[in-house]
Amino acid sequence: MRVYTGLDFDGPIHDIDHLKGLVAFKLFGLNIDGHLLNSDVVKEGKVPITLDQYRAVQRLIYSDDPEIIQLMQPTSGALDALSQLIQSGHQISIPTARKDTVLDVANAKLLQWGFRLNFHGIGHRVSKKEKIEELLLDNYVDDDLKVLEEARGVKANLFLFNPYTTSPYPDIEQVTNWPALLSRIN
Repeated sequence: MRVYTGLDFDGPIHDIDHLKGLVAFKLFGLNIDGHLLNSDVVKEGKVPITLDQYRAVQRLIYSDDPEIIQLMQPTSGALDALSQLIQSGHQISIPTARKDTVLDVANAKLLQWGFRLNFHGIGHRVSKKEKIEELLLDNYVDDDLKVLEEARGVKANLFLFNPYTTSPYPDIEQVTNWPALLSRIN
């Protein structure tokens, strides 16, 4: 029996936090843990970076700059886990906020890492709920609690792939790494 699993690209597959930290250092000489580089934390003043600097980091990490593309790396355990999922019969789809050129970048990077998967570019600040339903996913994994909150009520099992944010919802299960996720969906 086929299992339909959706994975966000940035977070579960691509170590976006690592890239954010590298780019913040490259642009501004700031040594900040990438998981702290999100708009909420920046707006609250909890990190030594301005909102304009944060936006500059975002523009660069979501660009087609060849130097930045070279810095992209997979999340720890992601490539082995993808292989295991595919071998055990999971049909993998990637609903992502990326579109156009940055979607092409993600697809090319995943090909470089040895995988040809179906990307579905949805766009920034667009709910993934409809795409999760349209793809008839059994499981959906994202590192952004807000995305998963918007998707509540879908048939799919929802997983928060994030060691830094806790899910307060019983229908959004938190997993902190690939072995934990594999134990739940494989």
